[in-house]
Amino acid sequence: MRYLKFLESIKECVSKKVSERYGDGYVVTIQKVLKNNSQSKEALLISSSKADITPTIYLKDYYCEYKGGKELDEIASDIINIYERSRLDDDVNVEVFKDFDKVKDRIVFKIINTNSNKKLLERVPHRTFMDLSIVCFCILDNNMLGKATALVHNSHILLWGIDEDELFERAFKNTPIIMKPVIKSMREVLSEILTFNLMEEIGIVKEERDMELSEETVIYKSKADNILDRIDGMHDEINMFVLTNSIKLYGASCIAYKDCLKEFATEQGTDEVYIIPSSVHEVILIPNMGYMNPREINTMIEQINTTEVEPTDVLSNHIYKYRRETNEIMTE
Repeated sequence: MRYLKFLESIKECVSKKVSERYGDGYVVTIQKVLKNNSQSKEALLISSSKADITPTIYLKDYYCEYKGGKELDEIASDIINIYERSRLDDDVNVEVFKDFDKVKDRIVFKIINTNSNKKLLERVPHRTFMDLSIVCFCILDNNMLGKATALVHNSHILLWGIDEDELFERAFKNTPIIMKPVIKSMREVLSEILTFNLMEEIGIVKEERDMELSEETVIYKSKADNILDRIDGMHDEINMFVLTNSIKLYGASCIAYKDCLKEFATEQGTDEVYIIPSSVHEVILIPNMGYMNPREINTMIEQINTTEVEPTDVLSNHIYKYRRETNEIMTE
């Protein structure tokens, strides 16, 4: 079955299950959604007359599952389960979004690539940040885990009766508080990944969020650390760190937090820090110890972005450098 036919079939199958489970008052539609970096994706929406917004469920991965042999009926059930887990509570009122005083403490920012988002930037307030742009979005639900967010458009600030300066003042105040910066050594990050993989392999956990500090987690973290100790003994250790935020959503924006990089550079005792933009969700920090070749790293970043990173998650194809003396970031 070709992709367009799959879209028609999965819509019909989900519609049938929605009607059986919820009755009347629900509509299933498929829409093209413009994502970051001018990427568009087909998404399925289950809309209700009782709710103003609905989870956006992207279908490309489900098509891959279908081609791998998964039945349409099973895929439709998975989609409805995603809808059940992701839809907002009934007490979330999107009308609140129309009143700036009620949402001003939920306005935060993220950074995106300027050149890859030219059309989007025509419609949204933004600030230039090197060859990147800072844009704002609003967190609509209390969970604050990206379950329901709304990008702030030019039309919104007109509705709110504010100017861009007030919008960005709020965003720069709120974001470091709501999405606190988190810096971990590459060793710590690898240990967490390896611990999760070991526990997943034997069925202890299925998602990272299930990895609470249990007795099993402590045991498997010790196993992971032993493996990494043996690897460290074979190679020279590279002083690398991962910078993201507390909810791991748009964590690359932490490089724009006031004094975040300055404090890191001071702790590391270095005057310069290289910044590798691994995605919009995190960056890699490397204190400059004199062995970096920016040109080679730029080639590596471009290759990884092309082969390993989702097109919607790409931030930039080149390295940046932070200088503590001037407290500024520059392109390399």
